[in-house]
Amino acid sequence: MSSVFIIGNGFDLSLGLKTGYNHFIGSSFFQEKLGKGYQLFDHLSSKIIPPANWVDIEAELVTYSVEVDNNSSFLSEYKMLCEALKSYINTIDLNSIDEGSEAFLLFSRFRDSEDLIVLNFNYTNSVNLIISKHLPHVFSYVETNVFHIHGSVEIDNIIFGVTDGAGINKQHSFLYKSSSSIYDGKACVEALSSFDNLVIFGHSLGESDHMYLDFFSDLIYQNTSEKEISIYFHGEESKYSLYTQLQELTNNQVYKLKNKTKFKEFDTLRQYAVNQ
Repeated sequence: MSSVFIIGNGFDLSLGLKTGYNHFIGSSFFQEKLGKGYQLFDHLSSKIIPPANWVDIEAELVTYSVEVDNNSSFLSEYKMLCEALKSYINTIDLNSIDEGSEAFLLFSRFRDSEDLIVLNFNYTNSVNLIISKHLPHVFSYVETNVFHIHGSVEIDNIIFGVTDGAGINKQHSFLYKSSSSIYDGKACVEALSSFDNLVIFGHSLGESDHMYLDFFSDLIYQNTSEKEISIYFHGEESKYSLYTQLQELTNNQVYKLKNKTKFKEFDTLRQYAVNQ
């Protein structure tokens, strides 16, 4: 039985790691660039929504691309932003993870999987660390099946930007994730074209990653009655945000996806409350 995991930033957040864009924006790595003539940093700072310091950086990259037009410093400031993000992520201590969290316990529930593949969209190495603890007997095998889709700080190279088709200025092609020298969607395509269990934890299925998720529209036209899809979310708002994306990915045919698969939901917020 093959189990494929789509892991997003909510996974690291569940572990208690401060990997959110809001954490990065509040850090010295971002703050020290403000008021020094770096227009991209100033733009992002102006879009922060208090009190959580939240901003959709990827969406704002599109907005900024359209607004600045031919700003010659955009590429250099974009690279500076990527370097600042890498530097911040490198300061996060993985030894501080919450071993009682749903994220930490996730892989222990799949000890009997004959084939386990992880599509990790995070920049950290938390997944490998957890698997080494929960599945030490197969760690060497599993480790080769953990794919860092967006790169990682461990290899000092990350993919950070927007999906193909985003409405950016055509001269800013460096913003496309597919323009990265390490972009390789093959692992996603192959893993998601054939699975028995699909587990989505901490990934919003957001528009900037739709380029990897075309398989959802294919599933509704296939004989998938034996496939199992499990989505983990953190509260109702997170749940319905996921469903909004699923509607778009299936051309408003989520009902077909749920009719044709074994579809399961897990609210980590409710589980957290139970464990308190």
